[in-house]
Amino acid sequence: MKQRQKGQIKKVIDKKTVKVEVKKIKTHPKYLKQFNLVKNFLAVSTKEYKVGDLVEIEAIAPKSKRKTWKVL
Repeated sequence: MKQRQKGQIKKVIDKKTVKVEVKKIKTHPKYLKQFNLVKNFLAVSTKEYKVGDLVEIEAIAPKSKRKTWKVL
C-alpha cells in the first residue's frame, strides 16, 4: 500500500502541478507537549483545482526532482 496524506492546495503552479500543504499534530515523546508540523509537497494533478481545496495525495515514482506525489 502506498503512502497517502491529506492536505490543502496552497498554490496552483501550472495545469499539471499543485503545491499541497499537509498539517499534522505530533506529541513530544518525553515532555508530551503537542506541536504542529507543516510540510509542503509538489504533486501531479490531472484535474483543475483551486487554492483552498482539500485533497488526498499518494506517493508515486518520481516525475521530476521534487514531484513524487499525485493528487487522487
